[in-house]
Amino acid sequence: MKNKPILILLSMILPLLILAGQNPDKFLYMNTAMGYGHVKDSGTSPLRYHGLSGGANSGYIHHSSTHNFEILGSVSSISGLVQEHILNYLSTAMDFSYTHSLPVNLSDNTQLNAGAELYTSMNFLINPSYQNAAFNLDFLIKLALRAEIQHKITIQAQTFHLAGIKFNIKEQSYSPFCRIDIPVLIFNGRPKYAYVSDSDLDFFNRHYFLGGFDLKTQLGIKKHLKNGNLMELSYIWRMGSTGKRDIYLFEHGSHDLAFSLYFKLN
Repeated sequence: MKNKPILILLSMILPLLILAGQNPDKFLYMNTAMGYGHVKDSGTSPLRYHGLSGGANSGYIHHSSTHNFEILGSVSSISGLVQEHILNYLSTAMDFSYTHSLPVNLSDNTQLNAGAELYTSMNFLINPSYQNAAFNLDFLIKLALRAEIQHKITIQAQTFHLAGIKFNIKEQSYSPFCRIDIPVLIFNGRPKYAYVSDSDLDFFNRHYFLGGFDLKTQLGIKKHLKNGNLMELSYIWRMGSTGKRDIYLFEHGSHDLAFSLYFKLN
């Protein structure tokens, strides 16, 4: 099909053309999170390590009444402990997503969006007690379907008396939301063998395969500030597995409480 490259190019730039024709809210986004996580790498140990998880990300967010577009970079970690041995799982990632409002008959203050997410990461596994397998590097590319719903609530200004004391409540706006990323296609790069020499980290001599599972959900609430900025508190749950096609199964999961700031750019 001669026109296939042109169609692929148009499908890639169409969202950007839509964004250029809108007048959205543009934000600089910053986030930090901390919680509990677990990791198991069958290539080096049958043990499951439990401990602290956390991370931070930042980037550009573009919001409008019809669509959302995000470009985020992140770092995260899980530090687990078993029998006095510490394992550190570190990840650096880039996250691109685009969602559009669905033609569903909801209230004016409710937005239901659906779209796609492209997630790429380099993941480091460090455990000095494994000696010649003390360090490992994995690759992951994930294409996921994203669905999110958000409802804006406005509390009107009011004055009331309690025990003879006068209270003044200013007008406030909040937006509870829920988001889920469901994986559609996952590409993994994992070791072909259980033990990796410190001097033999050939990125191309690895086991590359399609498969596995990586699910992420987020539930939270945003507070709208008078200057246009936003504050957000949310709970994030993520779990993943490289699946049966991996030579040495890798699993991870985390439960994090996150605090985020949106600084308006326009």
